[in-house]
Amino acid sequence: MSNPKIEGFCYTPETGIKYQLYQACALALNGAEGLGFYGVEPLQGGQLLESQGNMEIYDKSVVAKLSHLDLDTNDSFVFKMDILNDEPRMAANEIQFLRSVTPTIVQELQGQGYSIVTPVVLYDAITQERPWMIETFIEGTPVSKEYYGLEPGVLTAKHIEGICAFIKACSAFDLDRAQQNGLDLQEEDCFESFTRNLDMYGKSAVIDAIGEELYSQLSTLLTHLRPIFARQTRVLGLGDVITNNMIKISDDSLGIFDFTSLHSTNNPAYDYGYMAESLSIDPDLQSYFVRTALEMNRDVPEFKDLLWATFIYSGCINRVRRAHRDGNEAQILQCKEQIEMALSGQGAWSN
Repeated sequence: MSNPKIEGFCYTPETGIKYQLYQACALALNGAEGLGFYGVEPLQGGQLLESQGNMEIYDKSVVAKLSHLDLDTNDSFVFKMDILNDEPRMAANEIQFLRSVTPTIVQELQGQGYSIVTPVVLYDAITQERPWMIETFIEGTPVSKEYYGLEPGVLTAKHIEGICAFIKACSAFDLDRAQQNGLDLQEEDCFESFTRNLDMYGKSAVIDAIGEELYSQLSTLLTHLRPIFARQTRVLGLGDVITNNMIKISDDSLGIFDFTSLHSTNNPAYDYGYMAESLSIDPDLQSYFVRTALEMNRDVPEFKDLLWATFIYSGCINRVRRAHRDGNEAQILQCKEQIEMALSGQGAWSN
């Protein structure tokens, strides 16, 4: 039986960085084939997304659906390899996290009545220049089919509770233990990160989108948040808990994946704030998520301030910049409305 090849991962000119990425992917896929796996379907990766002058932007990962030559089963698997990030540390962190952290957390959550599933790493090449892994394939209904979206009727209140419990359990995982398990976590200062989001990365775009008055209000308010972040204890941050990294499984479990953005953060509300923004399309679910997050984090000082700050300065501002770049006026208006509601304590923020 010949192994079908997966085509279309990388744009492949004969020279330059794109060709180097293609070569790296080909080498990793050959390694997967050496283990008896072969490609069935590309799920993500490699195509040129846009060009801004000489700067070319790619999908950050190659992800492929695999089968196995010798397994008498219809089971599918996933091949994943980061191609854009120059820090193999991030890919290695995801592998170690899925191997040594999530199995314990998922088991504990199941004991509490939350049905959360994360991928299981079957093989990895963690020591290579560009690490890659083969993991179990989580099959089901996507919670979102686009970067900022939410499929109607997929998420339930029980799922919302499970997401909050998963974030809580991960943030409570001891950082020293994480290091002992092989995670190399970069320290992030959320105040500095939010300042960059507002004042450095596309400042003119943000002002153009939300207006001088609201921008000035956010800039002034941000300076008052510095002492709050300075008082926080560092926790494990997941970095990318959003609706398009989730799948509803047929047994009503919720699959959560993509952990390449793991870090140490001085913001215990970071993952909640980012997730709350990705629920903006459904006010009822968003309100329930915020209420649940607040209830589960009564033990965290100043959590509500941290939550809405993350919602605004990370979730909404990042989305505003993207919407401005894409000329998406509807999203800009939605983001502006979300920011104003958070500042005035309306909607989800009336809790």
